[in-house]
Amino acid sequence: MPTLLVGRLRECKREIGDFELKYRMTFAEFTEAWEGDEIPNKWSHQVERDYMIWEGLEAEKRKWSDSPSSNGRVA
Repeated sequence: MPTLLVGRLRECKREIGDFELKYRMTFAEFTEAWEGDEIPNKWSHQVERDYMIWEGLEAEKRKWSDSPSSNGRVA
């Protein structure tokens, strides 16, 4: 796996971990809570921004984890 990919996957996982710590749940749990209107201040700029960034990080992680050069491995 190319070194750049490994580094970006690690950074992506670290940023996802930061959100998991901040909200004390996984993105899947956050999404479910969001849809159930269980997230306090869900429409505040910060929370909505966090949701969009977190969603992008999850998509990026999936894309790179599934790339042929990763051989299915996640750093």
